Amino acid sequence: MVLQNGKKVRFSSKETGKILKTLREYLGNEKVVQAPKFADAFRNLYYRITKKRKPKLSF
Repeated sequence: MVLQNGKKVRFSSKETGKILKTLREYLGNEKVVQAPKFADAFRNLYYRITKKRKPKLSF
């Protein structure tokens, strides 16, 4: 969830589906965001590293 001051709140539950449905009805779909997955952090790091290593072509 994204609060009015811009901060994000994370939570976990056994009944995540019910909670997310209720939050989306109450707050609106645009205020409920999905946190990046654990593997996404490594993928993003890999892309940042490989992007820096690409040689620039100059003519």
